[in-house]
Amino acid sequence: MSGYIGNIPTPQATQSRQNFIATAGQTSFATIGYTPNFLDVYLNGSHLLNGTDYTATNSSDVVLTVAADAADVIEVISYTTFQVLDQSLLGTTTVVDLDVTGVLTTTAATVFNGGITMPDNARTILGDGSDLQIYHDPAGPSNYIEATAGEGDLVLKAGNQIRLQQSDGDDLATFNEDGSVQLYYDDAVKIETSSTGAGITGRLETSANNNDGAKANYIRITDTDVTATEGNHQGGIEFFSNDVTPGISASIEVVYAGAGGGGQITFNTNATSQGTLTEAVRIDETGSLLVGTVSTPENGSSGIELDPLGFIRLSRVGSTTKTHAVFDNSNGTVGSITTLGTATTYATSSDYRLKTDAQPMTGASARVQALNPVNFEWIVDGARTDGFLAHEAQAVVPEAVVGAKDAMKDQRYEVTPAIIDENGTETTPAVMGTRSVPDMQGIDQSKLVPLLTAALREALTKIDEMEVRIAALEG
Repeated sequence: MSGYIGNIPTPQATQSRQNFIATAGQTSFATIGYTPNFLDVYLNGSHLLNGTDYTATNSSDVVLTVAADAADVIEVISYTTFQVLDQSLLGTTTVVDLDVTGVLTTTAATVFNGGITMPDNARTILGDGSDLQIYHDPAGPSNYIEATAGEGDLVLKAGNQIRLQQSDGDDLATFNEDGSVQLYYDDAVKIETSSTGAGITGRLETSANNNDGAKANYIRITDTDVTATEGNHQGGIEFFSNDVTPGISASIEVVYAGAGGGGQITFNTNATSQGTLTEAVRIDETGSLLVGTVSTPENGSSGIELDPLGFIRLSRVGSTTKTHAVFDNSNGTVGSITTLGTATTYATSSDYRLKTDAQPMTGASARVQALNPVNFEWIVDGARTDGFLAHEAQAVVPEAVVGAKDAMKDQRYEVTPAIIDENGTETTPAVMGTRSVPDMQGIDQSKLVPLLTAALREALTKIDEMEVRIAALEG
């Protein structure tokens, strides 16, 4: 490697000087030879810029970007290459290419348009006060670039590690040869990944510390056991408590589900910072969400299962009265589902302490007569059943019906689907629209029971009165 310093090299560096008289439209001029980047080209005495006004890359021809006019004078000056040994560059300097044999030191702005080549075991120091030091050693450990400027250092070590440092020498980040990374804050590791056998372990810490300066809350990301054995840990996130000796307060684990492949995700909690983790929630390999259990809760076990097929299983140990669901609103508990033995009760609030101004029902028979029970066919599948038309029943027992007759609602729908390319990337999003659809009414037929009971009592009263009259006539 070699180079020249300054815009006009020293005379002894001149290799050749050639003049050409151009013809109209001429662009290419054949020289006796040059080293690329070691030449100057002038047009009628004006210095031309390499790469902008001309190109000279094949060591022979100089090609103008804009064709010359007739009688234009083209001057090409080429220079010999040379080396610098223990050279100090003073003042603002431009270097196209430089072969450094010893130590190169600059004390002002230096621009390297080409590059720097150094032999083994050499050092280059660039700048004054804000240094860039380049160390080259084929053995490896001391092969690095170090930049000292302003508030911190930049250290790059090829084949060993890359380190970012503060001006006081404290590490900001390290990138190691094995692929592990540590990021620091206040001279403490806050984010860390490290290679350990077949897996990867990592740690992400908060900046909070205890009074004694010990590390407090942090998260550790782990992947330490990838053996395909049922129940084996496949990876996880561990949450550490705020304690002088931190313990795992909760974790999310990925567990191998066994034969057939698949994995489970478990969510685990801890009553104390040094206690034992207890599984609280699991998503199993089928997609079921299990709460308070590790398998389908049945046959006397307790827990909740949300099955991906769309049903919920609620199970409690014991055959005495057990509450499985409670319904609350701002007024308190308004309903529940309980089991006893082999029966289930669906209860709505009915305590007398919730009611006032209780009066006997009157005219129940007439209201029942106003009901219109019918046998009908369901449109969706053609099945026939007995029941009511909701809006008709609503006119008689409004509390038994939800919704309004002929109500409509807005519904979002996909006008055109998204377009996905062969890489699975969405190239065009789906076009969505809004349409008006029926808002169907519903009925709770259990709300008809009080009316039917009152009507039956009225009928029974009339029957009793008629039996008394018949008995009197017969007597």
